[in-house]
Amino acid sequence: MKKLMMVLLALVLVATGAAAWKWESVVGWLHTSRARVDATAAEKDVLGTTAKNGKKILVAYFSWGGNTRAAARAIHEKIGGDIFEIRTETPYPAGYSDTVAQAKKEKAENIHPPLTASVPGIGDYDLILLGYPIWWFVEPMPIRSFLDAHNLDGKTILPFATSGGSSIHESVESLRASAPKADIRDGHLCNVTSSIDAWLGDVEAMAGRR
Repeated sequence: MKKLMMVLLALVLVATGAAAWKWESVVGWLHTSRARVDATAAEKDVLGTTAKNGKKILVAYFSWGGNTRAAARAIHEKIGGDIFEIRTETPYPAGYSDTVAQAKKEKAENIHPPLTASVPGIGDYDLILLGYPIWWFVEPMPIRSFLDAHNLDGKTILPFATSGGSSIHESVESLRASAPKADIRDGHLCNVTSSIDAWLGDVEAMAGRR
């Protein structure tokens, strides 16, 4: 009887985990934590650092739960340049369910929420790394707002993302449709930070740092 109970308990745990994974995959969220990490003071609209070789690089990102922010900071620490957090005038709710509801409505109704700031002199950047979580297989609407607010014609953009199960492919195609005159390269999922180094090797070569 004891063994039977243990087997049943294990099956319940597996089923619960599978259901949770399926939800994460469909919604495309990595941000299940309710904790929210504020941007450092240096990231709040403070720009102007030039990459070592004279090429100007911008790491711009949107993050809700902190995972994309962590990836952006890791990338910025390795590649240098400027870093800019994309923030909405009205912050998303702290609660996961409330944020899901709001983000789902924005996607369904194609709502581009107003942002707190834009990047001054974005035309001066040679390379833009654009980060975001995957929400319903594509980029969140604040990223669309970012594209609306800036002239990115002819700019080289490298997307990076965090995801609970979805690939980055659909979001890259969505970005290309939203900014057809930008040179948007294939993206990279940064769920595992150890994968960033190899990817950045290609980024650095593209920026002319090798």
